[in-house]
Amino acid sequence: MSAAIVLIHGRGPKPRKDLLLECWKEFLPPATVALPIDMVHWVDLFGYNPPVTPDDQHDCEHLAGADLPDLAAQAFRAAANSKEVLATQRQLSGQAFGWGDFKDAVIEKTWRAFTGISGNQFAVDAQNFFSDIPALRNDSRQRLKDAIAAQRAAGHEVMVIAHSFGTIVAYEAARELQNREIHTLVTIGSPLAWCYDTWDKAKPPQVMPYFSAREFPRNGLRFWWNVYDPGDPVATAMVLAAQPQIATEYRRSRQPVILDCPIANTYATAGDAGSNHDFRGYLQSAPVQRAIELFLLEAGG
Repeated sequence: MSAAIVLIHGRGPKPRKDLLLECWKEFLPPATVALPIDMVHWVDLFGYNPPVTPDDQHDCEHLAGADLPDLAAQAFRAAANSKEVLATQRQLSGQAFGWGDFKDAVIEKTWRAFTGISGNQFAVDAQNFFSDIPALRNDSRQRLKDAIAAQRAAGHEVMVIAHSFGTIVAYEAARELQNREIHTLVTIGSPLAWCYDTWDKAKPPQVMPYFSAREFPRNGLRFWWNVYDPGDPVATAMVLAAQPQIATEYRRSRQPVILDCPIANTYATAGDAGSNHDFRGYLQSAPVQRAIELFLLEAGG
């Protein structure tokens, strides 16, 4: 077998697939130059108008800015105290709901109020992905599986490198694969450490033989590297940022099966928490470069 790499981007406006692919390639190690590299392009599924950015805005600096989470703490606080949410809390507190039902209902109300008050695009995208537009979640996953299948059919072992919201797509795709079609998964700036705790609709689709939201997709992949900056609000939600983010939860026979790698994102800007999410610093980080190196050694790339 030889080696191939499949990339998948996160949410936010993006340029055409070919321009986005070239931008990511700039930050991969020289050893990947001769490899087949594909980009799973799913920005059109978000319903942005227009679905892609103009060609004159395709430079990497612009792309990094578009990937950053929209920080709207004031709007979230306003939503959490809105009359609609408070009324829902009072209503539910008088009924025989379990804690899970109460939590999910309140979070759903709070999230919708937040998106309505703030117009926060990150929150809108999450609501659409997990709840309102099933095709967004399903079709993005299928596109990734199709890209992996194409590389496997060509005789390649496959590494998947996923950024931000793309890591959710990659993880859920890996749960559906059955023959270790992914040799190595690298997640960068991933919200997987916390996103499935939000509310029930955020949990991944149930697929045998997995019974919980946090299981190593042992049938779909072999190795998993999770690279995060402790200052990245997407990867950590700024909670217990100094702790390992995923490996403590995903285990097999009580042993960690994921290599958590904290880094200092070299593209982070002082005072700008969102810049710690920059894909360029992640791709150039030592753990990502090392993961690629080991993948090429084993896959014969």
